[in-house]
Amino acid sequence: MPQYRYAYDRNETLVDALSLSRVGDAELDLAGRGPFRCAGCDAEVIARVKGEKKIKHFAHKARTTCSEETYLHRLAKQTFYDVYRACLDDNEPFTITLVHPQVCNKLERYLERKCPKGTMEKSYDLTCYWDSIVLERRDGEFIPDVLLQDSQGKYGKVYVEVAVTHFLSDRKRASESRIIEIPIEKEEDIARISSRHLTEADASFLNFPRKAALIPDEGCSCSLDSFYCLFIYQNGRSVLTYGTMREIITDYASNAKSLAYSRLMTRPASSVSYLSRGDVFKELLQEAQDEGFPVRNCLLCRYAGKGFSSFSGQPVFCKYKKKGCGTNEAVNCEAFLPPRRDDREVPR
Repeated sequence: MPQYRYAYDRNETLVDALSLSRVGDAELDLAGRGPFRCAGCDAEVIARVKGEKKIKHFAHKARTTCSEETYLHRLAKQTFYDVYRACLDDNEPFTITLVHPQVCNKLERYLERKCPKGTMEKSYDLTCYWDSIVLERRDGEFIPDVLLQDSQGKYGKVYVEVAVTHFLSDRKRASESRIIEIPIEKEEDIARISSRHLTEADASFLNFPRKAALIPDEGCSCSLDSFYCLFIYQNGRSVLTYGTMREIITDYASNAKSLAYSRLMTRPASSVSYLSRGDVFKELLQEAQDEGFPVRNCLLCRYAGKGFSSFSGQPVFCKYKKKGCGTNEAVNCEAFLPPRRDDREVPR
């Protein structure tokens, strides 16, 4: 028959067998708190605490088919209720620790995005937001194991679910409710709940906002990353620059008065190493064209073919003039003709 560490006493309070005395007032202690009943099947159990060799436990008084899964499930949700209720009554915290993305916005004006900078942990006291707790109360179409509520109506509700062998249904997982799902495999896992602190190693947290945290400017290393940047000058010439963010910003500041358009490839050069310089140049030129900027560049001409190389000074072969040329000859070329949408071959 199953032997369990926890049981209910005559006052419907969960009792840990390890907390019961072995000597001295053991009989009086047990008599004052018994009879005990199983936290799983409600049958009467006996506290086995007198021996020195065996670990203290509760044993069923009569043969039973008590399910350990049911026992663990009921034990965990009752423990969560008791611990959280005590936190509310004693004005003590019950915290969770969530992992948040960390970003830097120092160069957002140039990158047009925030730079991802790993993650950070942030702790929250649940009792500061949800000041009411009930067991198995229906909420719409669902009946959560435990329901946390906010008497002020500011923060909505939280479902607390215990997962022994059955985890969240797809329907409940797809809901917009905040959900804390706590996996329990054995009695020792109850200590996670009793600790009054859950991390993402202890539970799953669904639909809890994970707002990105900003790191200080001094923690930014974006200026040392290398990028590609397209500059189109007022005379129509297009230039693809490459360098660190710090170098590109300096270059931009030096040429700002003569520039008509600029576009930074927001992915660092290291992340697009599979692209040739010609690929990058044409991608940025096409972005400018798609945005409505009147780009004239041989890479976007319908007559563009592959030249010798991007290092020869003639990376494009003009099929119309039947000669090699630089990419900016299209600025003053009467034969320039933008390509069809499905005709975007990149000279390499």
